Amino acid sequence: MRLQFWYSKGVKQWHWTLHTRHYAPKGQNYYHTSGSGTDVREVMDKVATKVEQLVDNTNNETNTRID
Repeated sequence: MRLQFWYSKGVKQWHWTLHTRHYAPKGQNYYHTSGSGTDVREVMDKVATKVEQLVDNTNNETNTRID
């Protein structure tokens, strides 16, 4: 998983991008998402939530048993 995080002075916003192969949803080779916002803590919370969702979804897929 690769996460990039930066501040753009011109628009006064924090930006982030997330790329992953390992945590890509089932049926996809890669997953990419991004976002931005003015409050650094809110933006970091969005990133943390997205990472948690990807990890949980991957864990649920690998732990799901088909009978």
